Amino acid sequence: MKTKLLKFLSCCLLVKVLFLRCTSPTPQTEPTTNDMVLNREDVVEDMFCTSEGTPHGVPYDWGGRSSFGRYTTTPHGFTNWTEVLSWGQVYASNHDNQCTPRPGYPVRSRNCVNHELCRPNTTFPNIRVHLKDLELYIYRNNNTWERLDHTDFFHKTNPNHHGHFYVEDFLNDTNKPGDIQFEPEGGISIQAGSGWNFHFWGNTIKPDPNNLGIKGIFVVCKARLIGVEGDQDPKYLLSIGTDHWRSDGLKDWGDTNPTISVAIGRFRYVTKEWQYHTMHSFTTRSAAEAAIINNPTFSEALLNGGIICN
Repeated sequence: MKTKLLKFLSCCLLVKVLFLRCTSPTPQTEPTTNDMVLNREDVVEDMFCTSEGTPHGVPYDWGGRSSFGRYTTTPHGFTNWTEVLSWGQVYASNHDNQCTPRPGYPVRSRNCVNHELCRPNTTFPNIRVHLKDLELYIYRNNNTWERLDHTDFFHKTNPNHHGHFYVEDFLNDTNKPGDIQFEPEGGISIQAGSGWNFHFWGNTIKPDPNNLGIKGIFVVCKARLIGVEGDQDPKYLLSIGTDHWRSDGLKDWGDTNPTISVAIGRFRYVTKEWQYHTMHSFTTRSAAEAAIINNPTFSEALLNGGIICN
C-alpha cells in the first residue's frame, strides 16, 4: 500500500512539474549584437541616399541633402593633416510634417520652433539611445582593409572622454557633460533633445604612419533604443562621420580650424532593434563596390573585428 501511495505521489509531482513548464512564461532573452549581419550593398548605398529625417535646430539642408564622402592622401595640402577621428551625432528628429519654420528665418536656415516632439529627453524620460562599438577601418593602396580603431566608450574614470552634449548647431563649440550611463552589454546610453545633440567620438589616430597609402575609410557603430514601452516613438536620428585633424599642435577652435571632414554619413532613425550605422569615403558607386562588395578583405577585416558581413 505504501509503495502504491509513493508511486501515486511521484506521478502527481511529475504532472505538476510538466504543467508548470507548459504554463509558465518563457523568459525573454536580451537581444545581443552577436546575431547582427552587415549587408555590404546597404553599406555602399547609404552614402548615396538622402537622410531618413531632418535633425532639429540646424540648417535645413543638413538632413535634406545627399550624404557625401571624400578621402585623399593630400587634402588641402595635407602637410599638417595627418590624423583622423571617427565620430557620431545623435539628434532629436525635426518631425518635418509637424514643424513650421521659425518666423523670420529663411527656409534653409536654422529651422523649426522647439516644440514638444523635439524634446524626446523630456517627453520620453525612460527611453535612451544605446551606443556600442565605434570602429574605423582603412583601405590601403594594395587593396586590403584593416581595422585601425575601436572604442566601446568605456572610461569610468572619465565618462565624458568619448562624448559631450553640444548645442544643436555647434555654435561657439558650446558643450556640456551629460547623463551618460554604462550599459551591462557594453557601450553607453544617452538622451538628446531640448536644444542639445550628443556628439561622440573614437580615438585620434594616424591612418598612414608607414606611408603605405590609403584609398578609403569605413566607419561603423551599433545603436538601438532601450526603455521603449508600447508604441512610444521618440524619433532619434544618428549620423556617423570622420574628420582629419592637425598634428602640428594647432588644435583649438580659435583662429585656426583644427579639422576638416573626410566624409559624413546620412542621418538614419535609431530603432528598438540593433542596427549598424555606417559611413564610407568613396565618391562613386563603382569605387565603393570594388572596395566593399567585390573585395573579400573587407569582410575578413570586419570579421576579425567581430562583424559578420553578407
